[in-house]
Amino acid sequence: MPSLPNVEARSRVYGLESALAERAVYLLDKLSRCTLRPYVLTTNSNNLTQAAITDMTLADLRNQAEGPFIVTKIRMFTAASLGASAAGALFSNVSIQIIDQKADVTFFKNTLNLSVFGSLRSNTLYLDRPYVLGKLHGFLVQLTEGNVNGTTDVYIAFHGEVVAGDMTAEEVREAIALGVYPLAGRQTSPWDQVALVGSLFGKRPPRLVGEVDDLLQDLRLRVARLREILRAADYQAYGLGSLTSNLAQNAITPMTREDHRNDQRGPLAIQRMRILTATSLGASAVTAIFSNISLFIKSIDEVYDITDQFTLAPVLVSRADNSLVFEHPHILAFGSPMQTTLREENVDGTTDVDVAYLGEAVRGVSQADLRAAVALGLYPLMERVRN
Repeated sequence: MPSLPNVEARSRVYGLESALAERAVYLLDKLSRCTLRPYVLTTNSNNLTQAAITDMTLADLRNQAEGPFIVTKIRMFTAASLGASAAGALFSNVSIQIIDQKADVTFFKNTLNLSVFGSLRSNTLYLDRPYVLGKLHGFLVQLTEGNVNGTTDVYIAFHGEVVAGDMTAEEVREAIALGVYPLAGRQTSPWDQVALVGSLFGKRPPRLVGEVDDLLQDLRLRVARLREILRAADYQAYGLGSLTSNLAQNAITPMTREDHRNDQRGPLAIQRMRILTATSLGASAVTAIFSNISLFIKSIDEVYDITDQFTLAPVLVSRADNSLVFEHPHILAFGSPMQTTLREENVDGTTDVDVAYLGEAVRGVSQADLRAAVALGLYPLMERVRN
């Protein structure tokens, strides 16, 4: 004889599922009203003291942006001096420790040698789960020089995106854990994603109570509307490029803003920035990026900084493929430019710099709608190659 169903256990399951659904709807609604903006924090320490610990400048690694900073990768560069030559792999005489003091989080059990911290090809550590740094929180980075008389300079950059809008760091962490935050190129859990989204947006959505039910119906309507707009849109691969030749030594040089202006009839979804450095252009193999160039990138659309300050090229882009890949596309409105400013780091190298922003123009969609589609994970994510 079959046993009777456990009504009490089933009731608890239904109650928990309803509670999770309510929280997911609340977070999705807030997320849909935010803008995901690429962001980079950077600093450096020069001429490390032999057999000593050096604290990198904490103020440089403080999140001064409009919301929580989602860190997805950390890129480093080491050199005895900067030069107009290809940036190399990380030195083995330096170890690192990273600490978020306000959150009481230490990244490594013991200090980690840079050569096992970052990939030998790209000098980059990719985080398996994004780390959410609260507004005005910062990273304390400690470098240990391993008793090698090497006069080593160390540069570091934290890459990711800012959630600009009405979301706290804790809410962003919760959205990632629930699987409703669109992680580029991967998801936290297929089970969470399929079960949660299917239950919220399937044929028979959960019966929720009060304001959260109104939020769910509004979300379903907006998602359907955005999907229809994206279906009917016209997509075209597009790039913006500009060349600045023979940079003046130890000087700041703005690139031509007009070259990096979106002249398409719709927003431009910029997926990556790519850079070429050379002493002269010629019929010869292109080498990795030079280390005598720093870049400061600003979006003129809404006037905000993508890099918080001038950032050395080898920690801004991967030296393996000369690319900076945004976690989510930066949506640039029609008629708006990117402002790229170059600084030559006091090296007499007659360096030429070519910078391109690559992505696709999306005609028939407003900038606001495309940004909402990105935040909700509706805009198709491009293949992201990790080097």
